[in-house]
Amino acid sequence: MNNILTAAVFALVLAGCATSRTEAPQGNYLPAGIDQPRLAADAVRQLVAVYPPARTRLVLEQPAKDAFGAALLQGLRASGYAVQEGGKAPEDTLPLRYVADQAGPVFRVMVAVGSQSLARAYVPQGNALVPAGAWARKE
Repeated sequence: MNNILTAAVFALVLAGCATSRTEAPQGNYLPAGIDQPRLAADAVRQLVAVYPPARTRLVLEQPAKDAFGAALLQGLRASGYAVQEGGKAPEDTLPLRYVADQAGPVFRVMVAVGSQSLARAYVPQGNALVPAGAWARKE
C-alpha cells in the first residue's frame, strides 16, 4: 500500500511539473470540506522561501473567487507581495497561476510563477491533509 501511495504522489508531482503552461489546467478542483486556507498558507510559506516578497511583483492570471485562491491572495499580500489581479501588468511582474486538485486519495497543490512551478502532494490523515513529501520545484 505504501509503495502505491508513493507512486501516486510521484506521478502527481511529475504531471504537475511536466505540463506546459498552455496545457495546464488552472483553478481549484478540491472537494468541499478540505481546509483550503491551510493548503494556501503552506503554498505561501514556500513562495516566501523561494521568491523574496519585497522584490517580487505578481499578477494573478485567473480569478481568485474560490477558497484556495482567496486565501492564497490574502496570504501573499500579508507576506509583503505586490499582487495584481488580471489586467495588463508591468514588465517586471511575474504571472502567477495555481491548481489545487485530487487524484484518488492524493491531493495536489501546484503554484506556477513565471515559467517555474512548485508542487506538493498531500494525503488525508485523520480529519486533515498532511504533506506527503517535500515541495518539488521545476525551473
